[in-house]
This record gives sequence, C-alpha cells and structure tokens, in this order.
Amino acid sequence: MVKELVWQIGEVAYEALDVIDTFIHDIVILGTKHVLREMTNVRHARMLHNVAKKMEELNKEINKIYDNMEEYGIESGEASADAQYERSREDMVGFDFHSTTLHNRKREEVEEDDIVGFFDNSTTLVKLLLEGNPQLDVVSIIGMGGSGKTTLAGKIYNNVVIQNHFNCRAWVCISQNFRTRDLLLEILKFEMPKSNELTRKKLFKYSSEDELKNKLFRCLQGSRYLVVMDNIWRSEVWDEIRSAFPDDSNGSRILITSRKKEVALHASLTPPYLLPFLSKDESWELFGRKVFRGGTCPPELETMGRQIAEGCHGLPLSIVVLAGILANKEKSFHIWSKFVGHVTSFLTHEDDSTICQKILSLSYTNLPQHLKPCFLYFGIYSEDFEIPIRQLMHLWVAEGFIQHNCHRFSEDVAEIYLEELIDRSLIQVASRRTDGGVKTCRIHQFLRDLCILESAEEKFLEVRTHVNLLSTNKSRRLSIQGSLDPDAYISSNPSHPSCSLLFHGQDTYDFDPNHWKWVLENFKLLRMLNFGCVDLYSIPTRIEELIHLRYLGIESDALKALPASIGNLINLETLDLRGTFLNCLPKGIWKLRRLRNLYMSGPVRSLI
Repeated sequence: MVKELVWQIGEVAYEALDVIDTFIHDIVILGTKHVLREMTNVRHARMLHNVAKKMEELNKEINKIYDNMEEYGIESGEASADAQYERSREDMVGFDFHSTTLHNRKREEVEEDDIVGFFDNSTTLVKLLLEGNPQLDVVSIIGMGGSGKTTLAGKIYNNVVIQNHFNCRAWVCISQNFRTRDLLLEILKFEMPKSNELTRKKLFKYSSEDELKNKLFRCLQGSRYLVVMDNIWRSEVWDEIRSAFPDDSNGSRILITSRKKEVALHASLTPPYLLPFLSKDESWELFGRKVFRGGTCPPELETMGRQIAEGCHGLPLSIVVLAGILANKEKSFHIWSKFVGHVTSFLTHEDDSTICQKILSLSYTNLPQHLKPCFLYFGIYSEDFEIPIRQLMHLWVAEGFIQHNCHRFSEDVAEIYLEELIDRSLIQVASRRTDGGVKTCRIHQFLRDLCILESAEEKFLEVRTHVNLLSTNKSRRLSIQGSLDPDAYISSNPSHPSCSLLFHGQDTYDFDPNHWKWVLENFKLLRMLNFGCVDLYSIPTRIEELIHLRYLGIESDALKALPASIGNLINLETLDLRGTFLNCLPKGIWKLRRLRNLYMSGPVRSLI
C-alpha cells in the first residue's frame, strides 16, 4: 500500500514537471513564430491560465493521496529512507535468508552440494586461511548475487583440512536488518555445550550486548577459531562485533561473504577474493549433474543442453534453478527446444524459479536512493553490449541523476557512482584506461533483465523492439532496440511523457522524414536523444523545437551536415558526433552557451 502511494506521488510530480516543461517549450516556440506583440501576449495569458488549471487539478490529486494515507493509517515521519528500508526488510516474504544455520532449506534448493568449477577457488582460499600472518585476519569472498559465494564458503567450512586445523568453528548468516545481539548469540550457540541448556537460555535472555561480547571473547580465547559470516551487507557489522574476537596470534580467521567490495575492504587490508563466473564447460557440467542427477545426457540432447546452459551466462544460481525446472520435465528434443534462446523468459516466469529473481533483486533494493536510477539506466543498452563509460557519464549527468557537488565536476561524481555499482558486484569492468580508470563495462544478462523489469514497474524505462511505439507504456525513457517501420509512426501522440529517446539496436536502418515527424510531434519535451547505429541522412531545421534537449548523440556516417538551427538548442550540454565524418560545423554552434562536451571523429576544418 505504501509502495502504491509512493508511486502515485511520483506520477503527480512527473506530471507537474511535464506541465512546466510544456509551458516553457510553448512559450519559446511562440516567441520564435509570432512577431505581433498583442497576439503573443494573448496566447501567453491563455497558456498561463491552462498551467494554473492543470496545477490546480494536480493539487487535488495530491490531497486525495494524503487523504488515503490518513484513511489507511499510513503515517508520514522524518525517518530516513535507509531506516524505512531496514524496517521493511522485516516483512520480506517468500525467501527469508535470516536463518542462521548452515543448511538453510531455501539455500538447499538453489545451491549445489557437489560443487562444480570451484576447485581452484577453494584451494586458493583454503591456503589463505591456513597460511600467512599468525595474527587474526579477515578473508573475504565477494561476487554477484547467485554467483556461489555461500556454496564456496560452505565447501571450505566443511573441508577436512580446515576442520582439523581450527579447533573451533562457527557459521552465521547475516540478515539485512542485522542486530548485534542476535549475531553474538548465534556464534555463542556453536561454543556453548547443548547439554547446558539452562545456562544458555539464561544467558540469551538476560545478557546485554557488552556482556555477550565479553562472554564470546572468553569462549574464543586460547582457541584457533574460524568464524564464517555469510552475506554481510553493511560495513558497520564488523565495527560492532570486532571487539568480541580475541587475537592470540595463533592463526585464527574470519571468513566473510558479501556482494559489496567496500564491506570486504573495510574489514581487512587483505584484497577480497572476487568469485568469477563459470566457464561454458563448467556451466554444462553443473547443468548436467542437476538435470540428470547422476545419470548421463543422451547424445542427441547434448548440443541443445550446452546452448541452454550457456544462456545462463555462467551464473551458478540461474543454472541450478533452470536445471531444476528441466529435471522435472520430459527429457526430449521437443521440450528442450522451447528453452533454447529463451532462458531468461523461463527464469522470469516459471513459478519454481522466482527465487532467482528475488535473490538478484535484493541487490537493487539494498542500493542507496541516488544509485537506483543509475543502475536501472543500464537497461537502455542491448544484451552483451560493452558500454563506453564516458558516454554513460554524460547521459547520467544530462538525466539529472548526479547530485550537485560544488567541489567536483559532475562527471567525476558520476564515476564515483559507477565505482560504487562495481564494488557492489552489479557491474563488471570490461576494460580500463591507461590511468587505471574504467573505460568500458558490462552488466550481466540477468541483472540487465532485472533493470528492465524494475524499470517497467516504476515506469522509469521501457525497452521496445520491432513494435508500434505509439503503444508504449508512458515510461519516462524509451529505448528502441530493434528496427523501425516507417509507416507506423505518422500519427502523433502529444501526451507521450518520455524525456529520453535512445536507439540502441544491433540492426542498422534508415531514419526517414516520417520518423523525424514522429519524434518532433510526440517527444517535444525530450532531454536525451541518442541515435546509436541508426542511419541518419539529414537533420530537419525543426530540431530547434526540442528546446529541453541536453544530450544529442549521432553515429551515422551518412550524415553530411548539421542545420544552423541546432544553435537554438539552448540547453544542449553534450553533442556527440563520433562515428560521423563531419568536418564542418554551423556557426550557430557558438550560441550553445551550455555546451560542455563536443565529440568529433576528426578535426573540424571550418564553420559554415
């Protein structure tokens, strides 16, 4: 209910923004088309009247929303978003990871006991735990949700060599609404004899946090211990319990797993171990073991089975979940052919596989508010695309995602945001610059799907391919990842709210006058226009009507010139012409007072 009200408030806010932007657009266009002052003044007054009327209607909508809040007993307070989030975690349904036992039933459904592809990882980590500095040290495993961190940690925890080396071991799973007291009690359960049940109950009921820390310290003192803390979300966890672990310089270790690099670095100077994705052969081996449960794959299904396994992109969780679906179906060419090329669809819609989506969505839900739109924005790019960071930074800035900082350039702040997403195992580095900065990046297919699903629900972004775009879902951003039908876009739809229009398909196709008419009549409030690989032969003079445009990207080598009217795009900040062969720019370029970034494929010889 709260989520619905928040969505309604967001809708009203967007409508208010559109009313204002429309008024500004119409005033500017009116000023350029009418020179008679009296006529201009009359139309201006009429526009102001319409704005006032629409704003009055929006205020009524806001009053209804707040009336609903009172009717349903929803209180508004000063609590931070993070605090509200923590409280909401307690009401999670369907896949509670708060259990503190190693053999959590839900994990047993998705984790592979007979581990595939982790031999080298396990050997490396066991060596780190057994060797090195005799002082207490923290070893960490980080990786994307579903990459097998818990499975690998469990393999190490139950390793015979580890059991013989550490005379005291404990395993705890950390919930997102972590409480220090609960964590201390769970570790103490491993240390206190079960026979002393009365003492245990008394300790658990009456002891304060400080008393529990002292008790745990005394229990561990003199022992060579290994404590595994699985699925840590916040750096504060280590700060709040570190004093409970004695350092007797006897090789004791803490092993933590997390999706966040910052958590690992906060707990130890030892570089975290980044868990890689499975190779194609490892993916097939894991898939085969789960589907055939010890049996062998019929030769006629192997090629198809490998294609299905590869469709999981090396993510163990998705392989296990998908294999679980197929294990309960007929092993036939007819059934398996339906899965080839449609892995994502089955992992999204099969009832038994919703845990896969929920596990991945935890990473999004846990993001601070300023990073959520930046993460969802990755949905604009097509599958497996290597994303250029510089372009992404400019897009984020133009979209208004970057919080203003008077001491830093906006692109520098955007790069910090990207590093945060990388550290949270949501984005992968594809290549780096010579100075060590990120040059290109990728997003895993299933996280990209998560971006698209969440974006559709929030009307943040809509991805369309090979369809009539006039039937869009009124999202704020529209990413066209397919070809265009020149006959499908002639009629107009002036109420379309999209403020960003991005063409990002793998196909190349011509952008003809009908398409331009569709853009100019349907998307007059555009702030972002990126043509990607579209073959653009000309740009109409009417482009000056897109007065809110902040980013314009063109890659077409068919474009011969820019119209002089481009100088009237008073808000344009980035003009990216890489991929074009333009060597002349109109003199009107000097009128772009807000232009901060101009990219060309080669030198500009003259202004025309």
